[in-house]
Amino acid sequence: MKYSDVDELGFTELADAWVTESNMRPFDYVLAKLLDAFWRGEFEKTLEQIPDHWPRYLDVLEQLKQPFGLPWQAKSEDEEGEINWEGLCGADINDYALPGQEVMLLMKLPRDMIRLWCHDQGYELPHFWFPEEENTRPVGRPSIDNRLNSQLVILAANGNLAKTLKAQAENLHEWACKNLSHEFQIPKPTSIENNIRSEFRRLKAKQKS
Repeated sequence: MKYSDVDELGFTELADAWVTESNMRPFDYVLAKLLDAFWRGEFEKTLEQIPDHWPRYLDVLEQLKQPFGLPWQAKSEDEEGEINWEGLCGADINDYALPGQEVMLLMKLPRDMIRLWCHDQGYELPHFWFPEEENTRPVGRPSIDNRLNSQLVILAANGNLAKTLKAQAENLHEWACKNLSHEFQIPKPTSIENNIRSEFRRLKAKQKS
């Protein structure tokens, strides 16, 4: 499978591929990290407006309640019906009741969601899924490049990408000047064009398919 052509992967698919990266932790660790991030809402925190194709943890929680498919650690001892969030976040996939395992294993994590999560958390992008992107670890708060790419994802999710890369870069430059100039030094449209090139082309191709 050529992962760079795939738009989404399941939890176990992603963890299985990720462990092939150099200096990566074992499969069980990577899978647990992804599950923990999902239930803590870390994926959703990367954007103010969540694209429709992203799974939302509160919606998935409702699916797991009926029938009860949550892991036993999610059951609270204090109040009936309450969720033990720390127990849920720390649960292994094998701790889920069978209906819950099916829901979690069938769920897909979008490529753009993982991309923004890695930037937000300061993780290196997995090369198997992002072979053409410069792999740097952001330090401190998100960079202007990450903010621009986040906005690009929102535009694509709403069907508002520009017709050309040049036009998209100019639009993002105008948006950044209005919204981010108090935080960052805004790059020129030509620099933005270079930064968004691969992701813009991928998102445009996805819209055409």
